[in-house]
Amino acid sequence: MDWNTYLDAITADAKRLHDIALSNPDLDLETCPGWTVTDVVAHLGRIHRRTLDLVNEGLTDRFPDPVDAPERDVVAWAGAAARDMVSALAGIDPTTPLYTWHTSNQTAGFWMRRMAHETAIHRLDAEIAVGDIVPFEREFAADCAAEVLEVLLTGCPPWGTWIPFDKVVYLACTDVEASWMLELGAFEGTSPTSGRHYEELPGMEFVTGVDDPDVAITGPAHSLASWIWGRGSLATLDIDGDLAVAMLFRSAAADAT
Repeated sequence: MDWNTYLDAITADAKRLHDIALSNPDLDLETCPGWTVTDVVAHLGRIHRRTLDLVNEGLTDRFPDPVDAPERDVVAWAGAAARDMVSALAGIDPTTPLYTWHTSNQTAGFWMRRMAHETAIHRLDAEIAVGDIVPFEREFAADCAAEVLEVLLTGCPPWGTWIPFDKVVYLACTDVEASWMLELGAFEGTSPTSGRHYEELPGMEFVTGVDDPDVAITGPAHSLASWIWGRGSLATLDIDGDLAVAMLFRSAAADAT
């Protein structure tokens, strides 16, 4: 997708979220139990502000320090954070080196895409709460699905051991050309950075050459992306195969989404 498309999406989706928050500040979010609309605005504002600091400081080896949201005027603060972040990202080349946790992509472009989808998903959280959902544009929705699969749900770290489950899931959009084949499994190992040990942590990896997946899950890009992110119902999609494997996929995705 075009980089400006990501930045325009951040601006539009942040405004939509903030407008909902001004009218429904204390409304509970069913997709984020324990949070209100104001809570998700503060959460997203902290992410936007930290990304802004990352860009402004030009950090290539670490994240900047976390940022706290104010106790009052959260929507105004978050709105300024979104605007300032978009302006900062628009002012640099997408290939500019910047730190990310994703070792294969250490560029500003990573954050343009990441922030566009993060903002869209939390806009969707608020829309679900008020019962007024504006579906993602189909190409954007397909990219939203692709990014969560590529960046958040796959990729066994080099220090980990991958344990395949021999269960394969096929995902495909029916309104735009986009599909993915993934094998479910788990990884274990000890991070050399944090020292934390992981034991059979659920995950998935992309695979090719599979003619007969255990389950195929297909549907419109918005519905598929929403379900992968835990913001939509499996009932809006077509399921061909083992429903238990589909649920295993969603369970593996839950912690990251």
